[in-house]
Amino acid sequence: MSKGEQTPAGKSFAKAAPIFNQKGYDGAALSDLMRATGLEKGGIYRHFSSKEALAAEAFDYAWRETLDARIHDLDTISNTIDRLKTVGCQFC
Repeated sequence: MSKGEQTPAGKSFAKAAPIFNQKGYDGAALSDLMRATGLEKGGIYRHFSSKEALAAEAFDYAWRETLDARIHDLDTISNTIDRLKTVGCQFC
């Protein structure tokens, strides 16, 4: 977890990411996000200007986590084709 993700805002988007993933943007109610993050409405809006801003940060967080998981230990694979297959190359 990066230094920024250790702040209340960082922890919030990490906790909000699964809500957006499961329910989508429109389905993620503010009450769901409040419950997941442990923040009140004012706390959420103190760290994020809007639900859209929180969703964008949550998406970026989830994307980084997914990418990091896919490329973890990639340098231990010596064959280039096998590396490409590991990261999901559709043409390999």
